[in-house]
Amino acid sequence: MKKKRLFVELLVILRAWGGVAAPLSAVDLRFLYRQGDQFRIYGVSNQDVFVNGKKVEHNLDTYRISFKITETTPNSGHLVGETLYTSQRSDGLAAAKVDEAYPTDFWRDDLGHCRVPEKEILPVVRNVPTFAGKDVQPGDTWAAPGEELEDLSEIRMFDSNGVPMPPLRVPVQVSYKYLGEVQKDGKTLQLIQADYELFLKTPFSADQYKVYPMFLTGYSHQKIWFDEALGLENSYEENYSLVLTLNNGDVFEFTGDSHSKLVEAKVMDKPKIVDEVKKSLAEQGLGNLQVQAAPKGVMINLDNIQFPPDSALLLPSEKQKLSTIGAILKKYPKRDILVEGFTALAGTAEDRLKLSQDRAQAVGDYLVQIGVRQPSQITCRGWGAEKPLAPNDNEADMQKNRRVEITLLEN
Repeated sequence: MKKKRLFVELLVILRAWGGVAAPLSAVDLRFLYRQGDQFRIYGVSNQDVFVNGKKVEHNLDTYRISFKITETTPNSGHLVGETLYTSQRSDGLAAAKVDEAYPTDFWRDDLGHCRVPEKEILPVVRNVPTFAGKDVQPGDTWAAPGEELEDLSEIRMFDSNGVPMPPLRVPVQVSYKYLGEVQKDGKTLQLIQADYELFLKTPFSADQYKVYPMFLTGYSHQKIWFDEALGLENSYEENYSLVLTLNNGDVFEFTGDSHSKLVEAKVMDKPKIVDEVKKSLAEQGLGNLQVQAAPKGVMINLDNIQFPPDSALLLPSEKQKLSTIGAILKKYPKRDILVEGFTALAGTAEDRLKLSQDRAQAVGDYLVQIGVRQPSQITCRGWGAEKPLAPNDNEADMQKNRRVEITLLEN
């Protein structure tokens, strides 16, 4: 089970030390919401997994959260976006690969209380931080309730009908301490410490599951850097441990640390960038490529990119084409890049998905290789034959569906 620390992340983050506290001064910390503001968060989690005291796995999980404030009230905001859990090669030379994707959709008020639709699993950590609602000075403390959702799907526990066990909802009581004003990353930020313990006797029984968790215990220790002017968390770091005791005697332990960073995303002038990219491609002899505004940004459709049959090997001619496109993408260095692969309706669904993922990864890795972006700024995702542009009933239309799309992301 991965500990997906996603709330302090759904409100912007990084986690690194912060400097020396300023002289005593009172602050009333609150989240601020401005309709249309948009942000992205980069996070990393290092986790060790133990079963019955033996280390069985080490996970390096990365994630990218993009969200936009779509509505506001006088003291709350509606955050809508997408969370992508990704993985990267240990050598740090590959573009990020999407492993899981989830929508993000919830309301939060100025003190940090969340209102999340019942079926949503994100944010995983809710109502953290919750502010005091009054002036605090360095050294002041307060407490407030929070909640964690623990996803047990990776332990693979199912009921008699094969339905996976739902996430565990674990109420926690969080202790906060305001540590004061610090300088970090060239900004004046407010540093907060947050600590809580977890304990839950689970509601499951042998009537529902053959194997089920009996107890969950653990802790979380966090430092949160809050940008008072922006009204959002700037960054965060955490170390944690979670122990799950099953009814069959097995004990799972998940321990690790995580950090995340917030980046403000400026509104994109899509028509302008579409025109600029089209002009640049035409000047380089690639005017036949389709460029258009898309919901996530500005998309270049490579429906004529060539791979050997059932292969993700980039041919020399295609590398030359991508080098030309890469030089154009470098003109927009503050925009992340999404590379998506698609296939025609041929072969099995599993084979189609893998081939589309591999081809998107090949393109993304090559863009990293030639220095278009850092690995964390390029995300690759395969769709198989799920999103055809044309019917798969003739070769000409099937060729349209065999494509790679490169999107300059607005957020």
